[in-house]
Amino acid sequence: MKHIIFFLLISFSSLANTDVVSISNLKVERTVTGMHMLKGIATNTSGKVLNNLYITYSFYDNDLKVQESPVHISKLDINEKWLFEATVVKPFDTYRLQEITSY
Repeated sequence: MKHIIFFLLISFSSLANTDVVSISNLKVERTVTGMHMLKGIATNTSGKVLNNLYITYSFYDNDLKVQESPVHISKLDINEKWLFEATVVKPFDTYRLQEITSY
């Protein structure tokens, strides 16, 4: 769990100021079923409406990718905030932002 917290701090500080979306308030929570949920807030900082926004995180266990978890929203208005949740079903010790795309 130390790795998750450490990586969370790195992700938050280095990826929070992208040109399109700002990611903040990242946290990992354990569900009642034993899975994990990565939660965060995505803010549209692009200056335009974003349609079909995907944010994808990759999850690793011992440096091996075990899962990708994309989250999707149809439309995110200018400066609008979105509380996203990515479900993780496999054990992991680190994660990182894979990509942010909008079509």
